[in-house]
Amino acid sequence: MRVMFINKGETMQELLGPLYIAAALKKHGHSVDLALLTQKNFWQSIRRFNPDILTYSTTTGLHHDYLALNRELKKRSDRPDRVLSIFGGPHPTFFPEMIEHEGVDAVCIGEGDEAIVDFVERFERGTDFEQTPNFWVKTRTGIIKNQVRPLIEDLDSIPFPDRELLYARDAFLRRNPVKTVITGRGCPNKCTYCFNHSYHKIYHKKGKIIRHRSVPNLMLEIKEIVDRYPLAMLGFVDDNFLLTPDWLEEFAQTYPSSFSVPFYCGVHAAQVNEKNVTLLKKAGCQAVYMGIEAGDDYIRTELLKRRMSRDQIVEAARLVRSAGLKLFAQNMLGFPGSTLETDLRTLLLNIEAKPSFSWVSLYQPYPRTELGEYAVKNGYYQGNLDELMPSYHLRSELIFSSEAEKKQIERLHHFFDAMVKFPRLMPFFLFLTRLPFDRTYLVFYKLWFGYNVRRRVFRYRLDWRDFLATVWRFLHNTHMPRLSQIKK
Repeated sequence: MRVMFINKGETMQELLGPLYIAAALKKHGHSVDLALLTQKNFWQSIRRFNPDILTYSTTTGLHHDYLALNRELKKRSDRPDRVLSIFGGPHPTFFPEMIEHEGVDAVCIGEGDEAIVDFVERFERGTDFEQTPNFWVKTRTGIIKNQVRPLIEDLDSIPFPDRELLYARDAFLRRNPVKTVITGRGCPNKCTYCFNHSYHKIYHKKGKIIRHRSVPNLMLEIKEIVDRYPLAMLGFVDDNFLLTPDWLEEFAQTYPSSFSVPFYCGVHAAQVNEKNVTLLKKAGCQAVYMGIEAGDDYIRTELLKRRMSRDQIVEAARLVRSAGLKLFAQNMLGFPGSTLETDLRTLLLNIEAKPSFSWVSLYQPYPRTELGEYAVKNGYYQGNLDELMPSYHLRSELIFSSEAEKKQIERLHHFFDAMVKFPRLMPFFLFLTRLPFDRTYLVFYKLWFGYNVRRRVFRYRLDWRDFLATVWRFLHNTHMPRLSQIKK
């Protein structure tokens, strides 16, 4: 079978999920290709490949654009009734009813590595593909809703993501000296702003949520990257790199004896201790990202269910710094019930924690999350949750006590790290938050972010052409291009 993956393109790093799916299909003898909306001859490349199946991996917000694109692709197809469209990724997993939209033939729920191969091979044989576990399938008589299969226990059995499929279409990502890797799957936390609690419900009694690849298997993938592509830094993009102590110890012994490439990873304050940060430093870690999220104690511990004290956060930050690691702090502003005063407490906690960089987003009330439902129930959001925009650093979607306060919180977002870096200038920046220069402030934020993250957190060499390409992509990668903008 010929399976075509569709992606908006011009991302800042690899989207590994579809590349894992592509690798699984290739392993079983199927032909795969990728079309980026930003590439030249987008429409022609699809016609040349003549796919049997179109696949889309989408998050909430972007799904509207992919639905419209899928309708257009089917309209242009020479055989619209014979080309199947499959939607997978976060949004279809938690909103499988999107199959009801025009042009959607099937949605994949949860892990797709084994499920997609099973589905495609049944479809190729013409036998009972509608009964494939993990899939909801539209038929002439209605929608068939299948249960998910057990989680994949042996992650070593999964082929490495097919990076070449992406790099053949995106020269920027091929040249990018930072490559990302996933070392395991699953998160034990159930933060109210996240879909993770829903994921646990979907896979209840379906296997272990937390799984790790073996260290030798991970080393093989890293060697493949080192041998084939430019590389100055690796990013391990798991939710929490410190979850399994024995695995971490083995990794810290094995990785530096095999590679000299520095890396970054994600940590949770609850697992940050002297032993773990020492192991990270020994292994070659250069930076970690850690969620602080909110400085107000009630918002952080009760509203978000992030069970971390202020002292625990500050101490975790101190341990990271004392080990010689850079700290990339993650925060959010504009929660339901937030005020400028409560969000300034987040700023003050970051100043106390002294991270290398403080990243911040504006809270989005995603549907079917505990906090999203709370926002609707308590009158903080009165729109259609299904219409949320995909970006979380442009504006807040919530209702505040006044429009003026809402605007100040949005502008506080743009100046947040500058205020952490220069707390004495806080009165000046707070004055700026009262002035309506939002587009200028957003450009300031993006330039500040790009320059300071490179200078203070992730240090690797870029020539001037790649630097300019990085800046351009960061400034322009917020939205999908419209259908009329897609290159012919």
